[in-house]
Amino acid sequence: MPHDGTHGVGKTTLCVDIVNEVARRCPLPMNEETTLDAQSCMRHSQIAEKIEAGADYEVVVCDRSVLDHCTYLVVCAGRQPELEPLVLQWVRG
Repeated sequence: MPHDGTHGVGKTTLCVDIVNEVARRCPLPMNEETTLDAQSCMRHSQIAEKIEAGADYEVVVCDRSVLDHCTYLVVCAGRQPELEPLVLQWVRG
């Protein structure tokens, strides 16, 4: 659906949302001190925020992806094969 109008009337706001980096809001350890729980919290928050934004906007831009959280998880706790299908599903989207 095209959005036409002069500048400042909210055209971009109607069709684009940005999911900012969820890690900055996570109260659990990050980076080198991260844990399985911390990465799970961030991964699920990322997915939830993307779903919420997608319900209201045609385009959703994410500052990070589920793949970022998966990478930190592998570094801190090793591969989690049971999570790989979920990660692959969201990376494709």
